Amino acid sequence: DSVLTIDASFALGHDMKGTILLKQGDYEMAREAFLRAVTLKPDFAIAWYNLGQVERDLGNLKEAKKYLDKSIALQDDLSKAYFERAAVLKSLGDREEAIDDYDKIISMNGERYMEAFLNRGLTKKMLGDYGGALFDLNKAIEEFPDNPELRKNRGNVYMLLGLHRKAIDDYTNAITQNNNYEEAYYNRALAHFLIYDKVSGCTDLEKSAALGFEKAIEAQLYFCGR
Repeated sequence: DSVLTIDASFALGHDMKGTILLKQGDYEMAREAFLRAVTLKPDFAIAWYNLGQVERDLGNLKEAKKYLDKSIALQDDLSKAYFERAAVLKSLGDREEAIDDYDKIISMNGERYMEAFLNRGLTKKMLGDYGGALFDLNKAIEEFPDNPELRKNRGNVYMLLGLHRKAIDDYTNAITQNNNYEEAYYNRALAHFLIYDKVSGCTDLEKSAALGFEKAIEAQLYFCGR
């Protein structure tokens, strides 16, 4: 504010102010600051990106995409803009286009490279491309072998492929990394039931339910009678 009092035409100052306001959750004032920044400097790619973030957080997905498109048009190597746009595209149901954005991030081999593999894999799973999803999750796990969420997600893909014992191995790894991973216990229980191991399945459901996972509480009554 002090800098802008001296020079109200300082676009970077408005963008920085908007970033602070965004972190404080003041979306309307942040939007106003970013709009001022791009009005003063129409080729300000980061400010357009920040506007896209504001609109996405507010649920205005089409507006968010418009601003992110503008940001990428001005700076085609801005990986975080591709990442943000991919999230918006998925929310709009345009999953194939989201994959295109993840492809672009991966091709850059820079910031958010491995995160793009994970998200591209999850998007492929939504589209029914389980082989493609497995490939991407394998790449992410090569980089982060002890990440329980990655293991759980790969376990889910193995389940969809009918590879229940491989799924159990991944859920077990996830639980080893996070002993309170309620969803991994629940998913491992389902995998146990699919290989006719009711005892192990009910044990996992009991653990998941004890951790407060609602699906496990309901499933206990159905599968285990309690």
